[in-house]
Amino acid sequence: MHVVAAVALAAFPAVTGVMYMVTSGCLRTLVPVRLGTGRLLVTVAVARSAA
Repeated sequence: MHVVAAVALAAFPAVTGVMYMVTSGCLRTLVPVRLGTGRLLVTVAVARSAA
């Protein structure tokens, strides 16, 4: 039982670090895509209202 607990405690920071890296990586790729999509929609709306 102690071995399982030790392994779990040792693995937890590694899993957390990997999750953090994956999450931050997803956010870094998603945020610019969202911003780009928003700008595109704004541009289309402005172009439509101007035309």
